[in-house]
Amino acid sequence: TGNINFDALSVANANITARSRLVGVGYVRTAPTATATVESGAIISAGGVFNFRARTQNSLSFVRLVPSIGENANVAVGFGHADSSAETLIRGGATVSAGTANITADATTSFQTLVIAAGFNNSGTAGVSVAVAIGINESTAKATVGGNLSTRSEEHTSELQSQFRISYAV
Repeated sequence: TGNINFDALSVANANITARSRLVGVGYVRTAPTATATVESGAIISAGGVFNFRARTQNSLSFVRLVPSIGENANVAVGFGHADSSAETLIRGGATVSAGTANITADATTSFQTLVIAAGFNNSGTAGVSVAVAIGINESTAKATVGGNLSTRSEEHTSELQSQFRISYAV
């Protein structure tokens, strides 16, 4: 007897700065999903530990700026995206038992897209700025068993961490 913990966590953070004057555009998306399943006739016993977890923490920082007030043309685009998942599944005919197990899936992402087209401050007749930055970061972590675990010490881990940054400034 003792210990059984399920933990499915999904967190998304978007930290957005967007300014505009002459054009701009943007798009930010972040979409964590965490799933933990056992199902199909599930009988879980434990007798010490069996943690079973699925996590996802995703942070997207997106900055898209255009300004230069005496502009003679400016464009900045942006985009962003980031898509995380994380899944832990046992299914099959399920049953688990335990005496330690820890079946885990983690996907942690930190991601930034930065676009600045600051133009030509107080320029007379010359000028043109264009900046485009696009980034897509998709993560998935998966730990599957497929039913009937019964153990005295077992660990399935699936972990995916990434830090990704796209920057462009003119």
